[in-house]
Amino acid sequence: MTAHTSALVMLLSCALLLLCPAQIRPDGADLPVFFLYYDSSLDSEETADQLEQSAYRHTARLRIKERFSDALTTNLVTAFSRKEYMTESGSYSYVYVNPYAALDLTDRVRWYQGFRSKWIVYDEADEDGRPKDFTSLYFDTRIIFKTSDFVKITPSVKGTYDLFENEEKSRQYYAFGLRIDSKFDNLRLSGKYRAVTRFPLEPESDVSRRLTNEFGAILSWDPNR
Repeated sequence: MTAHTSALVMLLSCALLLLCPAQIRPDGADLPVFFLYYDSSLDSEETADQLEQSAYRHTARLRIKERFSDALTTNLVTAFSRKEYMTESGSYSYVYVNPYAALDLTDRVRWYQGFRSKWIVYDEADEDGRPKDFTSLYFDTRIIFKTSDFVKITPSVKGTYDLFENEEKSRQYYAFGLRIDSKFDNLRLSGKYRAVTRFPLEPESDVSRRLTNEFGAILSWDPNR
């Protein structure tokens, strides 16, 4: 089984596990809520002392939210987008499916999990005649621990697998994070750390390895509280 197939099977299996509560809807659960979004943009560039249209984009998204109980809420988002360049190459379209859920394990522990499959298709190949199309698989999981009424700790793990038809570009990313939030009367202090790594995904991939460490802090004071 290739890396492409393995990653796709893993993602689809996780998505099925995420959506399985829909098959065992308990009595009293809310009916699904539907959201439909649409947005577009039009780019113009100056040429020969006048503005000419250079690109446009259309995006449509559908979100379905289901609340099964006070402890479990799921969402399913699917989208289609098209960007067309009028004066240059690079036009592309993409479709993605993104299920995610929030589950209260206890009154002090909440678990978030999400998965996304995204398919990107370009109208033309690159300058060497190789395809630029790829599939992007993504997962995101984090757990919020409320250790007390004043402190909240959130570890997280994210991963992305970009599976290019041109295997030399295939790559994988992982992000490991930790956030701590605290509050003392009218003072709030938060600190966060994230490590982002990049690796080649296929034996033929020429993507270089990379590691990025990120740090941050937020301090706020509200005398009205």
